[in-house]
Amino acid sequence: MARAGTLSDKQRAGIDLMPGYFESPFGNDHTSSSRFHIYFSDNPEVDVMEYDETLQGGLFEHSSPYTIPAADISRVTFMNRMGIVMAYKSIYLEYSECFLTKQFSTGPEHLWGGIEIAVALKNKKQ
Repeated sequence: MARAGTLSDKQRAGIDLMPGYFESPFGNDHTSSSRFHIYFSDNPEVDVMEYDETLQGGLFEHSSPYTIPAADISRVTFMNRMGIVMAYKSIYLEYSECFLTKQFSTGPEHLWGGIEIAVALKNKKQ
């Protein structure tokens, strides 16, 4: 991924890993959606940041006390999202955690997680 714009300029490289027991998301045969599915997911990513307006301020405004000097910005960060997903018929349950390294020298590393529960509503076949 590459982004260039007024908010930030950065590149990202990562990979998605999904080992487990589930239907192929690339196939057309979804007749077995009533089966039990379970899989793990892991998504490690590395970001290379040239400029981040949310941390450094605007292009022309650098006197705000809420900005971080360019020398203190971490130009390379690592983020990893991992979790487990279980699904049966119309019920979906996911637990995930995410880790992010420091985005600037005096900042903390971040770790957060979440639980997602979803129920599919009945869909008429066409």
